[in-house]
Amino acid sequence: MPKKILVADDNAMVRKSLCRIFETEENYDLCAEAVNGQEAIALAKQHKPDLIVLDFQMPVMNGIDAARTLLAKDRNTRIIILSAMLTPLHLEACLSVGVVDCIPKEKLYAELVPAIRRAAVHQ
Repeated sequence: MPKKILVADDNAMVRKSLCRIFETEENYDLCAEAVNGQEAIALAKQHKPDLIVLDFQMPVMNGIDAARTLLAKDRNTRIIILSAMLTPLHLEACLSVGVVDCIPKEKLYAELVPAIRRAAVHQ
């Protein structure tokens, strides 16, 4: 059974890129798309994804705050954060809330699927 994945990014082009990545991977099924962290939380409750990919910087609610909220409800939630500017401070913030990985957007195609596989192993 394919792993259900929810993605949240306010940039439609990034969401489309993520969709293309998941379309090429037979073990993953994109179950929902959100444009901000608040919408991601609502969709996660509805779809119960195996993995959530959140953008670090989004309007209404950013990825870190969404991750914190999601993980407070279920510590077993697997979350990967994407960031356009992944600084050591961003990385520390991501890991301190309990996300499994942080990926710079410029390395999205090279690093996302391996990060998802690593996240699945650590469930």
